[in-house]
Amino acid sequence: MKKILSIAVLLVSLFAGVVDAQVYMRLAGDPNSGGYSITFARSHWIPSQQSILLYYGAGSTPTGDNGLRLFKPITNSWTTIYPNSNGASGPANRDNHNSLYVPNIDQLWVWGGTFPAGTYVTEGRFKVGACATAPPNNPGCLLAQSTTYGGAFTGVIKNFGGGTSDTGWEWSEACNCGLGFGGGNGGDDRYWIIEHNTAGSPSCKSDGTGGQPYVMCEIIGGTRPPARSQCATCLVAVGADFYLAGGSVAFAPPFQKDLWKFSTATRTWTQLADAPAVTYGYQSVATYDSDLNLVVVYGWNPNNNTPLILAYDITAAAWGDLSYIAAGQQCVFNGVGSYAPSIKKHVYVGGHKCPSGDSYGPATTGISLSGARLAGKLLLAPLSSPAPQKYSVK
Repeated sequence: MKKILSIAVLLVSLFAGVVDAQVYMRLAGDPNSGGYSITFARSHWIPSQQSILLYYGAGSTPTGDNGLRLFKPITNSWTTIYPNSNGASGPANRDNHNSLYVPNIDQLWVWGGTFPAGTYVTEGRFKVGACATAPPNNPGCLLAQSTTYGGAFTGVIKNFGGGTSDTGWEWSEACNCGLGFGGGNGGDDRYWIIEHNTAGSPSCKSDGTGGQPYVMCEIIGGTRPPARSQCATCLVAVGADFYLAGGSVAFAPPFQKDLWKFSTATRTWTQLADAPAVTYGYQSVATYDSDLNLVVVYGWNPNNNTPLILAYDITAAAWGDLSYIAAGQQCVFNGVGSYAPSIKKHVYVGGHKCPSGDSYGPATTGISLSGARLAGKLLLAPLSSPAPQKYSVK
C-alpha cells in the first residue's frame, strides 16, 4: 500500500512539474453536461479546496447544467460537488447573473440572471466545503434557495438588493467585504458594497440592528469609473482593495482601456494609468496574479483578432503587453478565469472564438507569466519552456 501511495504522489508531483514548466497549456475540459462553452459568468479560486469553482453560464436556459464543479489544477481533474438536475431541482442554470464567493464564511452566493419573461430564476446560497465533503449529494451543501428576490439571503444580508446584468462582483477576504460595479443593458456606473453589519459601518452607515452579519447598499454620488456593460469579469481583489479593468459601452465599441482602484481604507476610487494602445476588447477577463502582484487582462485584440494579454505591475505602476505568450493560439473572449497559485497559472474556461463569436466549447487553458518580460525586466527566472524568440526587449 505504501508503494502504491508513493507512486501516486510521484505521479501528481510529475504532473505538477509539467504544468509548471509550460507557459501555455491545454488542461482537462469542463465536464458540463451539454459540452457548452461557459460565457457571461465567473469562476472563483477556493483556497480551502485548492480548486477553481465553476457554475452556470453553460447556455442561458434554465434547463442547462446547474451543477457546481471544482477544477483542481494540481491534478488536472474535475469533480462535480453539487449535482446537475438540468433545473429540475435546486437553483437553475442562467447567465448574466450576480455572484460572489465569500471565503470568510466559505459560501457561494448567486442571484439574478437571464430567465424566462415573467419569472425570477431561483437564487441560492451554497456552503462550498460541505458540497465538496461528500459530492455530489451532500445535504449540507445548499443552504438556501428562493424564487423571491433576496429570499435566499434572509438573515445573512441586511437591505439586500444590488447588481444588474453582468455586473462585476468581487470579494476581499482581507476586508471581509464585497464590491459590485456596472453592468446593465446600456452600461451603468452604479456600484454596491456589502460589508459588516455594524453600527456606523463605513459605507452603508448601518445601525447594526437585525442580526444579519452583512449589510448591502448602493453608493450614491462621488467620483467613480465611467459606465460600462459586459463587466462580469472586470473586478479583482488585491488585499483589501479592488481593481476594475474591462467592460464596454452599451455592448459595442468603444471598449474600455482604463484602470481604476477602489480603496476600502478611504472608500474612494482612483484612476490609474490606461492600458497600452489597444483596448481590452469585448468581455475580457481580469485576474490577479498573487505571485507576481499583477492585474492581468486576457481577451481579444480587436485590431487584429489575436489573443490579448495585458499586465499591470502594481509595484511598478506600469503596464506591459504580454500577448506574445499566446502567439499563434486561438483568440478567445467572454470566458471565465481565475489565478491558480497551486500551479502559478491563470486558468481560463470556455468563451467565444474571435472574431466569429462561435463557441469555444468546454476548453480549459492554463497560462503562466513566470519568465515573461514586462517593461524590459524579467518577472521571474525563466522556466524550462522559454518565451517565444519573436519577442524582444525594448
